[in-house]
Amino acid sequence: MSDDVETAARSLERAKALPAPIKALLKPIKKLAFDMPRDAAALWVLERPEEDDVPYLDVLRFGACDFRETEHAHTLAAPVGWPRYMADDLDQAGVHLAFQNLFVWHFEDFPDEATAVKRRRRRRGRPDVIIIQTGGYPAMRHVFGFNIWSFLARENFGRRLGPLMRPMWRIMDPILRLIGRPAPWHPAEPGLSEFVTMLRRVWPGVPIEFWEMNDPVLEGFWRRDIAQRLVDECMPVLHDLDVPVVAAPPIPQTMALRGANGSNFNEAGSRAVGAHYAQHLLARYRHLARTAAERKAAGETHVAPAPPKPVTEPGEARLPEQPTPEAPSGEDYF
Repeated sequence: MSDDVETAARSLERAKALPAPIKALLKPIKKLAFDMPRDAAALWVLERPEEDDVPYLDVLRFGACDFRETEHAHTLAAPVGWPRYMADDLDQAGVHLAFQNLFVWHFEDFPDEATAVKRRRRRRGRPDVIIIQTGGYPAMRHVFGFNIWSFLARENFGRRLGPLMRPMWRIMDPILRLIGRPAPWHPAEPGLSEFVTMLRRVWPGVPIEFWEMNDPVLEGFWRRDIAQRLVDECMPVLHDLDVPVVAAPPIPQTMALRGANGSNFNEAGSRAVGAHYAQHLLARYRHLARTAAERKAAGETHVAPAPPKPVTEPGEARLPEQPTPEAPSGEDYF
């Protein structure tokens, strides 16, 4: 994905270099078709509890954007979905969830050690459980390519249509089956085994699981043959690395639980998925949920305290005040 980020950066630099009069003429078009909303889901984290007597489980996920909750279009403005409800279910069981997601779109997009550990986990330290849930990017269908302009156009088109995206996707579905092209191919190896090996060297003893991604309901969005090829490539690697594979939640494959494109879950689907994953974590890793006092007594490495929390309602996510951007923001390219 680094090549994609560099291409986007060059594209933005060219747009910024436009003469001021042309920028003024293009600004309304930019606002209508190429605006970029704040990506709240990308910044969503749950910090470790401040109280010393609250047992918590610190989960680090390396995965794609399927954890967004979408009622209609897939949009950056969509909130976090199933991890939020997973946290609620764990709280009801007496375990606080500390959660962080680092975006990984495909098997060649895993962060290196400096990015994953020194920059993104420096304050949070060693996790209790690591989840890998990625790889499906090459199975996506598209028509206009994957670049910042097509991405932003789709973003604004879908967000502004709102509920009309559902009938629109019914029209797009057969069209994509006929003329849709798959995204660039990104194989499982060598990225997957190298990444798991790095994680085990940095955080020895931390359990690592591979969670299978949920198949989209609509056929037009997804090349199932390519998705199966990815599975066929990564499963032997995971077996050799002794990484458990967790099947997708056994919930109905129906549009009643999905957004307009049949991929991301809506609120009902996100609640069902969150409840399923909460039970899974409790069944396998409840013994790892310990209080800060218990961790200190066991001699665990000290972790710096969390930054001051913004005022939020109970249960809301707590956002870093100054997150480090992963890619050009697109806010000022016109």
